[in-house]
Amino acid sequence: MPNFFDLFTTAVRLYEHQFINKKKLQMTIPQSALCFSVLGKRIKQLRQEKGIDQKAFAFDCDISRTQLHHIEKGETDVRLGTLLKITTELDLPLSEFFRDLEKI
Repeated sequence: MPNFFDLFTTAVRLYEHQFINKKKLQMTIPQSALCFSVLGKRIKQLRQEKGIDQKAFAFDCDISRTQLHHIEKGETDVRLGTLLKITTELDLPLSEFFRDLEKI
């Protein structure tokens, strides 16, 4: 299984390249799916540990319940702004959120 941080770094580099060169680039499907799956599992785990239901949490994060569902299932990408809203609602610094991702 690829290291999450390697995948995340790859994603950041691709987005930087896209921004600099004004070209649309994407990660390969397996890499992006794995990244999104790991992020989603971590979000769901933390939300459930706090005892917050999906609908209330989505409302607090200012996203739709459907969007949160897709994020938690790893079926969609997560924008940095959305991830910051989510970690803020979890009372968790972004660095702490990423700390234990490889254990998932």
